[in-house]
Amino acid sequence: MLGQRLLDHGEEYFSYALGFAVIGLMWVRHHVFYRGIDHIDTHLTVINLVYLGLIAFLPYPTRILGLYGSQPAAVILYATTIVLVNIVARVNVVHALRAGLLTEAGRREVRRREHWFIVPAVFLASIPIAFASPRAALYCWSLLFILPALQRRLAMR
Repeated sequence: MLGQRLLDHGEEYFSYALGFAVIGLMWVRHHVFYRGIDHIDTHLTVINLVYLGLIAFLPYPTRILGLYGSQPAAVILYATTIVLVNIVARVNVVHALRAGLLTEAGRREVRRREHWFIVPAVFLASIPIAFASPRAALYCWSLLFILPALQRRLAMR
């Protein structure tokens, strides 16, 4: 009986795995970015706190996605949160560049990640798709695995 009840929560397991992967990826990128910081100012600290607040909020839309993933509002809440996290992360980078807070290695790393907009663009594009089909919006997110590989191939040519 318990075994079957555990198996009945497949969407929740998926949302947990998705949430872990997304937060893990964001943590790694944030860590790499901060490795290139020479010094920190008050603005960077405030922006970073907003970023941290959004990351701390992320388990909530992840849970909602696991419980109500077949409903557009759940997909839209999750996608909107991811877009906001990525925008704030980019504000962090732009501020650090303009304020001269990055080391040379940090500036090189920022230039290397010039296609930062792919993640928020995919999640933003999934929002109107979610109104028609929440499942199609979720499948849209798989573009995040395809687009970077395609971009690298095109860059090699």
